[in-house]
Amino acid sequence: MQSIGKTAICGMIVMAICAAEAQKINTRPPNAPAVSKPRLTSVSPSHGEQGSRVLLTISGNDIPNDASLLFTPSSGIRVLRSKVQSPAEIVAQIEIDSFAQPGLRQVGIHSQSGKASVPSPFRVLAASPVLLKITPNQVAAGSKGVELKIEGRNFTPGAQVTFGGRHQIFTPSPVTFVNATEIHVTIDVLPIALSGGHDVTVRNPTNATGTGKGMLNILPADDAPKK
Repeated sequence: MQSIGKTAICGMIVMAICAAEAQKINTRPPNAPAVSKPRLTSVSPSHGEQGSRVLLTISGNDIPNDASLLFTPSSGIRVLRSKVQSPAEIVAQIEIDSFAQPGLRQVGIHSQSGKASVPSPFRVLAASPVLLKITPNQVAAGSKGVELKIEGRNFTPGAQVTFGGRHQIFTPSPVTFVNATEIHVTIDVLPIALSGGHDVTVRNPTNATGTGKGMLNILPADDAPKK
């Protein structure tokens, strides 16, 4: 009987300790503020190009000071710095790798008070072509079969080249892709082509475009360089 009594007493003590601990966990001090879950509403700008740095503003409500910025998927994007300006705003600078996969990325935060995501994702854009030099940069009106070398960056296979001047310069054959910094194109120029500088535009298959303003100079037929 004594043994049974001791066992019962021990059991009652254990139960009392557990109940007290549970009460500590479930009871919030009367003056403690309620913790609100963070909510994100937007990210601006909503896109950025490969190989660029972008300053982002993420807006929302109840953003905690310990919030850390996350991208999903995260590959190709690096958060250089991030600061909670207020419970309604985070300012962050990110770096997008030159080889980051174009497409959508979910933007979110993680904190002790919870997680949150921006409803509309951030878009990584393919880098736009940049034109630096064209050789030769002068072609006479009426010329045919002139091969141009275009140098720059961010060219991709399948790029297309067009020229300003109301359909006065044509490309009878496909563009030759050499590498990301060089492409070749052969042109025919109508005899009635207007003299002066003509824009040169390169468009990648992703629709990313770059234009060299007035890069190709069309000469009157009589001023054609003598061979």
